[in-house]
Amino acid sequence: MTTGVWDPNASSSSQEHTNNYQLDADFLKRIINTVNIDEPQSINNLLSEDELKEHRDIMLLPKETWFSTLENFNNEELIALIRFFTLAEVQFTNWQAEERSPVIWIAKLLRKRKHAIHKDLLIWIKNNNKNKFLPFGAL
Repeated sequence: MTTGVWDPNASSSSQEHTNNYQLDADFLKRIINTVNIDEPQSINNLLSEDELKEHRDIMLLPKETWFSTLENFNNEELIALIRFFTLAEVQFTNWQAEERSPVIWIAKLLRKRKHAIHKDLLIWIKNNNKNKFLPFGAL
């Protein structure tokens, strides 16, 4: 048996990969246009296996990236993304984000715009994801 050595100055491959991921507004628009808002529970077939791997680091991007990319998206589009990422964290392998979830950043952007997340959406989020940080982050 061999053991590795932890180097606090070395970055993990996961962090490096996240830092290299570029948020693509066209990819987000495709999600918005493909997700059925009336029945968003089934997103399993929305992305191919290759896309799931290629885009999984989207879940770990910082708030600033989300805010700048989504500034020209309307509130309905942001709500569609909240629904998608709420389900993605549960349904897609390696898409768990906990306190770094895009849902949190998108909800903050909506609040910044003075657009409240309605009670029905809050209940839906809680019923469709076990992430205790959704939708508002650590309180």
